[in-house]
Amino acid sequence: MVNLSQVCTVKPGVSQARIHMAPGNKAPIYFIYSADDLQNDLTGIAKDYWMPDERVNNIHTYDDLEVLESGDLVYSILSHTAALVSKAHSGFILTSNFVKLEPCLELDKRYLMFLLNCDPQVRTSLLDGMDSSYFKRVTIKSLESLVIPDLPDINTQQMIGNTYVLQKHLTGKRQESLELKEKYVIESLLRKVKK
Repeated sequence: MVNLSQVCTVKPGVSQARIHMAPGNKAPIYFIYSADDLQNDLTGIAKDYWMPDERVNNIHTYDDLEVLESGDLVYSILSHTAALVSKAHSGFILTSNFVKLEPCLELDKRYLMFLLNCDPQVRTSLLDGMDSSYFKRVTIKSLESLVIPDLPDINTQQMIGNTYVLQKHLTGKRQESLELKEKYVIESLLRKVKK
């Protein structure tokens, strides 16, 4: 068993209060990664619910910010959930409610995501290390000191991680299909009411 900090770098998101907003729309625009974005990335659902100009969570700034790239592993310290960033959220920035995890070569990102989201011992250990605030945030210190089980070989990690991601995406597609069917039925019923 090892501490997460021995096999992974934990990079905190930026506090929005520290970002210098630029007046007007001439400064570069950055979109802020949200809990909904994380959930969509986890389930593989590319929601087409906004156009870039309509998204509320954006800022204009000349600050040099670290932006997310497709494939980055992020962890929400509020919802205690990890996900891989999709292409749709490449270029977004993380706020202080998230951290970016950069595992070493011996640790597969998808496997680490599986451990953080599903392993009962890992989750119990994380939740025991939460601060006592109302929102029950996982602290960066508790995340770095998190003890993870001995790592299987990289091929086994990749098999477990890839299977987990495929299952989450399959579940997401099923849920999306159910929501679309429900929406269709409700719209059909509403049309009958209006007749």
